[in-house]
Parts: sequence; structure tokens; C-alpha cells
Amino acid sequence: MQGHAASAGHPNYSKGLRTGLTRAQVYLWCATLVLFPLLCGLGLWQWERAAEKAQWLSQAEQHDTAIDMARLNDLERAQLPDFQRVRLKGWYRGKAIILLDNRIRQGQVGYEVYTRFIDEQAREYLINRGWVAAPAARNLLPMILTDEHELAIQGVIYRSKGKPLLLSSSLNTETGWPMRVQSIDIGALNQTQGWSLYPDEIRLADDDQPGAFTTGWKLSMMTPEKHQAYAVQWFSLAVVLLILASLAHRKLAHRQEKTDLNQEAVPSDNSEHEL
Repeated sequence: MQGHAASAGHPNYSKGLRTGLTRAQVYLWCATLVLFPLLCGLGLWQWERAAEKAQWLSQAEQHDTAIDMARLNDLERAQLPDFQRVRLKGWYRGKAIILLDNRIRQGQVGYEVYTRFIDEQAREYLINRGWVAAPAARNLLPMILTDEHELAIQGVIYRSKGKPLLLSSSLNTETGWPMRVQSIDIGALNQTQGWSLYPDEIRLADDDQPGAFTTGWKLSMMTPEKHQAYAVQWFSLAVVLLILASLAHRKLAHRQEKTDLNQEAVPSDNSEHEL
């Protein structure tokens, strides 16, 4: 009886006390708790991006009728929506050529060409005339020809998505015209050049516009459907993670149960000595 009592109190007979998680199970669920919200967050982010892209494309389709900017006052011009097609009549200022560096089309490096434009009301705009290929040598710039006679052009209001591009001395150290820059900031151009540009760039509508180079603007690099597909993938991975974690938890619990049963089947040396 004494030996039996001692055996019953030995740690090897404590199966009933194992009500908590093992160390492996704790590590498993800690990792799951970290990864699961991360995967869900990525899925939500992609889903939101899909909604944004769909809205941009819808705006581009809805505002395809060109509005004459000469008929609008300053307040009305400021309220024009993104992707609104507009008409302008005026003059390019051929000296003020800005070359936005590192623009790639079909694997070829080039520049986007920006030129100051002044309309009949003396209001100023920054026109993105499209893409040109870069010369082979870095110290050479493309020759940009500009017709400075009075012209009528059509373009699309474009507001940069994401973080605004900055014009800073650290990124734009070259002087003179044409001015090669790494980024565009219309507000900074107004300050440094003494201009009064419209706050958004206007992209020429197509290659047939006066002064246009290669346009072919892409509103988005990825379609809403692709964003949605990526979102579904992230959500699916989150569900798979939960399933795998549950299966691993059960497997670890089963393995621990077998270990406890084996320990119960083998009495300790101290118990045999007391018997």
C-alpha cells in the first residue's frame, strides 16, 4: 500500500495534471497569431487597391468629354476631377523643357518631356508631351523641338498616385535648359522658376496632339482583377495557416498523450525499491 501510494504521487503518474499546452504548441500558436493577421492585412490591402484602381478607371471613362479650360474660372479649374479631358489654346514656351529621367518604355530607357504652356488668358500649365528615348551616352540629351506658334491641344489632368514626387537639390543638381530631373514637383517649380503653374500636370491625350511624342499612357500597371486575385490568395493562405496549425496542434497533443501513457506503463526505480 505504501509503495502504491508513493507510485501514485510520482511525477510519472501525472497524466491528469497535463491540462495546459506543451512548449511546442505554445510556439505553434504564437507563430500563428503573428502570421494570421499579417496575411489578412495583405489581403485587405490588395482588396482596397482593387477598389482604388476600379475607381480610377471609372473616372477616366466618365470624364472623356473635353472641357475648354478658357471658359473656367480659377475655382472651377481647381475642382476638375482626375483624368478629366481638357482643351487648351495657347503657346508652348520652348526654352522651358524639363526631362524626367529614368522613364522606361518596352525595356528602353528614356525621358518624359515636360514643357511650360501659356494659354490665351496668360494662365500657365505644365504639359507632359510624352516619352522620348535617351541617347546612348549619359552626357547627351535628346534634342527636343518645339513649335512656339499658337496651338490648340487636348490633354488629361493627371494627379500622381501615392507619394508626391519631390524636386530637391539633392535629386536635381543639373542646371540650364533642358533641365534633367529625377522627379517633378510643380509647387517647387513655381518657387524656383517664378512660375504660376496649374497644380496638376496635363498629359497630352494622344500622339496626334501638337508637340506630342510617344504618349500611350497607362492608368495603372495592374488591373483591379489582378489585385482581387492577389487578395484572394492572401486570404486563402490565412485559412490554410489556421487549418495547418489546428492539425499540428492535434498531432502534438496526440504525441504527448502517447508519451504520457508510456510513462504510466513503466514504474519508476524508486517505486520498485519501496515495493
